[in-house]
Amino acid sequence: MHPQTFGVLELFVKPERYVIPLYQRRYIWTQGRQWQPLWDDIRTKVEEVREKTAQGKQIRPHFLGAIVVAKRQTSGSDLDIYDVVDGQQRLTTFQVFLLAFRDRVKGLDRSVHQRVRAHTRNGNEDLEVRPHEQYKVWPTRFDQPLFTEIWGHSDPDALVQAVQAEQQQHRPVGNIKAAYAFFSTQLAAWLAQDEQHAAALLDTLKQYLQVVRIDLHPEDDPQVIFETLNARGEALQAADLIRNFIFQHAEQQHLDVESLFQQYWAAFDIDRSFWRELVSRGRVRRDQLTWFLTYFLTVQHGREISEGNIFDEFKTWWRGVMNLTVEARLAELKRFADAYLQLNQAAVDTRLGILRVRLDALDTTTLTPVLLYLLTESLPAAELDQILLNLESYLVRRYTAGLTSKNNNQRFLQLLTRLKERQRSEEALSEGALSAAFVRRFLSEARGDSVRWPDDAEFRTHLLNDATYKTLSPRGAVLLLEAAEARLHSDRQELLRFAGTSSVEHVMPRRWEKHWAPPTPDAGTDPAMLAARRDTVLHNLGNLTLVTQKLNASLSNKSFLEKKPHLTKQTLRMLNAYFQDRSTWDEAAIRERAERLADALLQTWPAPIAQGTALPEPIVPDPAVSSDAEKQFDHWLKAPSGYFQVEELEKEGIQGVQFIHRSWSRSWKLVVFRSEEDGEERLTFEVRNDFGVSDPFYARSQAVFARLKEPLELSFGEQLSEVGNGYRIRLDPDLSASELQGVFDRVCVLFIPAVEREITTSLALQAPSALTEVMQRAWPLLPEGWTFLMRDLEPGRKGQQLRIGHASWPTTLYLTYRIVQRQDGRLSVGVQDDTGKAFFLKAALQARWPELVEVVRQAFPGVEEKVGSGISQFVDVMLPLGAGSAEAAETLQALIAATQPLLEQIVAP
Repeated sequence: MHPQTFGVLELFVKPERYVIPLYQRRYIWTQGRQWQPLWDDIRTKVEEVREKTAQGKQIRPHFLGAIVVAKRQTSGSDLDIYDVVDGQQRLTTFQVFLLAFRDRVKGLDRSVHQRVRAHTRNGNEDLEVRPHEQYKVWPTRFDQPLFTEIWGHSDPDALVQAVQAEQQQHRPVGNIKAAYAFFSTQLAAWLAQDEQHAAALLDTLKQYLQVVRIDLHPEDDPQVIFETLNARGEALQAADLIRNFIFQHAEQQHLDVESLFQQYWAAFDIDRSFWRELVSRGRVRRDQLTWFLTYFLTVQHGREISEGNIFDEFKTWWRGVMNLTVEARLAELKRFADAYLQLNQAAVDTRLGILRVRLDALDTTTLTPVLLYLLTESLPAAELDQILLNLESYLVRRYTAGLTSKNNNQRFLQLLTRLKERQRSEEALSEGALSAAFVRRFLSEARGDSVRWPDDAEFRTHLLNDATYKTLSPRGAVLLLEAAEARLHSDRQELLRFAGTSSVEHVMPRRWEKHWAPPTPDAGTDPAMLAARRDTVLHNLGNLTLVTQKLNASLSNKSFLEKKPHLTKQTLRMLNAYFQDRSTWDEAAIRERAERLADALLQTWPAPIAQGTALPEPIVPDPAVSSDAEKQFDHWLKAPSGYFQVEELEKEGIQGVQFIHRSWSRSWKLVVFRSEEDGEERLTFEVRNDFGVSDPFYARSQAVFARLKEPLELSFGEQLSEVGNGYRIRLDPDLSASELQGVFDRVCVLFIPAVEREITTSLALQAPSALTEVMQRAWPLLPEGWTFLMRDLEPGRKGQQLRIGHASWPTTLYLTYRIVQRQDGRLSVGVQDDTGKAFFLKAALQARWPELVEVVRQAFPGVEEKVGSGISQFVDVMLPLGAGSAEAAETLQALIAATQPLLEQIVAP
């Protein structure tokens, strides 16, 4: 980088052009936050210059910020062009200010006008330029029409009046045009105060209002500079950073940026389009583009994405698919964007549209990542509709039963992971990888109030007995009533009729005491008890119906005979046609109608597979491992493990196993055991931190466990509790072997990398090297579950490589990725298999190793490659001489992304 200091005028002295790349965001500076403070600074500095010049005192320049530019290669006849990497808002404002100054000084000082005009255009009688080269600053395509308008107009008063008229009518005015009007108005009044102001302003702009221009060298990375500086000025949104990142990348590869932008991104930047619409999700309000990027990245990474991490997570995804071209990656983004549009704009008479309406009523978006994934997988329409219906039923039944929704997000992330694994495995057998049968089975298998799918008996009980209007709120009551209306009209679930905005009417009014006859007493029945019984059914589903808001207000507390004609006039609603044959309305009638509506809703939303019913066979059965927990413990005791030595837990009243890491202190351990609690046998999993307070590693261990709390809670919800210095996960005693293994694997994926990172970071500080620098850069890029192995950094250990293993693979210490520093100083990144002949996966690894090598060759075309063979087999990608830690870290990320799917097929049980 080469920094230079310029006066504002000096920036525009030479016949050269500052071009804002098309993928930069448009001009967004405003009066309150930028224009007014800038004008105050300019005016104050002019007054200081005049005063100190008269007194002969020294004048210190005032700094107005910095811009970063990169010179573009041009042909011999073209003017020099500088792409503005950062500071485009500031630079554009300077030029707009000079245009306003040019126009306002025109009739006041001919000499100043000519000098200012020379700084707003290229070309004169000595230098002829082409029309498009006249502009000193060339904004993005969105701002070019407004900029050319203010650049070329001849009547500043007319332009200012037009802007003010549009603003008074609350019509949108482009910020560039509004900036010109603001500065033009301020300058007109200020210049009229003193005829010396014009010359003083010109002198101040030339010498005393200064800007640092940073010129990048060809080897500088514009994107890195941009990201480092983006916090200055108006904060950039995640979409702005992503757009810049993508198209900087495209420019570096000399691609047709304009074509790529128009085809894959331009729609996102259109004002007042769907993508710019602000939408609230709970208490958070974002535009649709930001919501979409969040959901898209959730699908790609299989975990929750926060708004603050969108850009970093996007870069991780982008670099993880480096085997795809830039256009292929953009096409993938657009494919999911089209699915997001399809979801949000589906007609309400389609299965997808019905689901969207009902999700809005439930005020939930936790299902969105799953829906995006399903919509991009080209499923048969009938199969997709059935999946959507099962998902809807799961949510509505839980909602109606009053079950918590706080674990829905994690449950659907688990479903998303399972669907993606099945799709990759290509072992869908006859039912298909993404089948409705599989989704129904997955949802039905869940046990416990936090995740279960209510059956018909439970669902009916709540429909018949709950005070629906209160427990579900009016919006929930509308959801159920509209669904019943659709079912009563037709047995076709896709038929959903809406007759305008619906309002919930209590047929028997809430204030029945003053307007309706009291309940008919039975012999010996207390009237107060009868009144209380009536109160309990007022808000029940059977007493609720849908009417227009206008009719609802007019019906109010009228008697049933007065209400009946108004209700039955709405015979298009089957809900209200019901009242034609009723002459009275009491508790018995409410119960009878509730039964009818419950029947309709039970048909609307299918039930889970009943407990005790034989579930369809899993897609990947595992007959070798018993579902009995005792045999699973025995399996662990005998099975080889890369990370752990496994010991039987010997404690009175407890049967279990404990896993002790081969390299860590025994104070870190994982334990799973069976015990009896309140007469019920339970399975419990514990992550223990048994360091004593006096141990030197105690504080750091506590920090590791503190960081583990949130991801463990997201994975296990109400099953998780804190115990001592660790965490306990209480499990269903009837978990199958594969489910129990799944819990173990999930804990390993969270726990092992956290501890390994703490240890390796500590060891790297003790002995920094080129490899430890790579490690520090690579940590944020590693996909979930991958971790550097601390034993490679242990004191006294010789070697020039760092290995990276997966926390849940049984081959962790033998099948690894590696980063090697070669004797010639070069770095290489590769995959190696050091398993012995007797290892149970060795035959599979050897058989598929050629396939793995081919995957690497396809992912890294043109990169020098070194392939080994034999018992210890490896394939390394050799980086060029001089390649540093950043290149090695990104190559590792890309290599994992390319080869992990194949390796998982080999190591999966």
